[in-house]
Amino acid sequence: MKHSYTSNSLVSFLYGDCSIFTKMEVEHWLENSQEVAKEYETLKDSLWSLPKVSFQPAKRTIENILHFNKHNCLPVC
Repeated sequence: MKHSYTSNSLVSFLYGDCSIFTKMEVEHWLENSQEVAKEYETLKDSLWSLPKVSFQPAKRTIENILHFNKHNCLPVC
């Protein structure tokens, strides 16, 4: 059976967010297509050039989670 892969498949592969079967298929696809390998390298370079950011929840969000965990009930807004 022939599979059709897209740029989304490459992105999932790049982020390690795919099944082992898909990973093996994409690796095979990359080895056998210079065009796809070039697109993958472009995506990889783009990913590494993005700024590294981290997000932190609001203090109230953490308090609500802790309250819910302690009392096993919905937080009061």
